[in-house]
Amino acid sequence: MITLHDTFNDHIISRHRTLLAAVRAQRKHIAAVTRKNGPGSYLTYAFRENGIPVDQDELEAAKHAVDSER
Repeated sequence: MITLHDTFNDHIISRHRTLLAAVRAQRKHIAAVTRKNGPGSYLTYAFRENGIPVDQDELEAAKHAVDSER
């Protein structure tokens, strides 16, 4: 289970079965935050699988795959 964390506010945003789904949720979440708070707003995120940070190479590959979907 992949967990998407908002590390800025120390809050769990969502849980997902795949890393791709977690990355999609992160993109939707930051878009909503930007809409609500303006273009200069930001958050920091962490992706964890069973409490362990996701490997950076896997995360970059998932982000690239999500970008390729557009």
